[in-house]
Amino acid sequence: WGAQQYEVATDRAVEGGHTTWHVDTITPPALSANSTEEEELKKALMEKYSLEEEKVDTEMLFWEKLIELQYHMVTAHGNLGSHQFGAVPQSWPLIGKTLPYWLDEKNNAQVTLIGNPLLWWFGSASLGVFPAVSAFYLLRRKRMVFDIPQAADFMLWWTGGVLLGVGWLLHYAPYFLLSRVLFLHHYLPALPFKFMLMAVVMEHLLTWSRQVLNRRFALLLWYSYYVVTSFITLCCVISFIVFFPFTYGYPALTRDQILARQWKSTWDLLIRV
Repeated sequence: WGAQQYEVATDRAVEGGHTTWHVDTITPPALSANSTEEEELKKALMEKYSLEEEKVDTEMLFWEKLIELQYHMVTAHGNLGSHQFGAVPQSWPLIGKTLPYWLDEKNNAQVTLIGNPLLWWFGSASLGVFPAVSAFYLLRRKRMVFDIPQAADFMLWWTGGVLLGVGWLLHYAPYFLLSRVLFLHHYLPALPFKFMLMAVVMEHLLTWSRQVLNRRFALLLWYSYYVVTSFITLCCVISFIVFFPFTYGYPALTRDQILARQWKSTWDLLIRV
């Protein structure tokens, strides 16, 4: 990739202020057999590009490189415009927009970032359930009513849930400060925190039913809990089976099959034939 060019980067904005072009040599075309004319042309080009005077400083300290790279990562895409597949952050938790990556040249086989819709939606529900239940417990404790008698269980719920909730928020909220075009894949770093928080909420419901309710209702709720969790799990498995062609690009779906999977009118699912 060029003679002794160890650091190579690509940028569409070739005339940007942060782009430096360094010309190593200039080889003028052979004009005639007169070498004097070629030398004069070469000298003129050298003077035009100031190759003899320009000195490019390529020596940088480690911290200078680190600071420069961090700065460019924050500002490099600040001038990006709109995009037909762009999605605002508030639409990510409920998959308001999908992101197509690839479409086969002959059929409807495609790779589209759509995830597992039911799993995403159940996870988003836990983001509302956790703070609501936490606020309920704190208000009840102010009145000296301890719905969870054991302090260890309460702290496990509180610290585990808050840790995951804050982790999700730190990976999600900063995107609201950006003015550049954003896509659904920017939500992926926050996604594992949401799924783990959903597991914490579901496990806590079982713990709560065992510790708080009377024995005659505990068994009924215990069975109800497993029925509900089994139903949620089954729905997520079915959702995965329905949408996995968009993740793996196989098999190619027909037009009617794609339209049947377009649960939201804002989803961008590509149809060729």
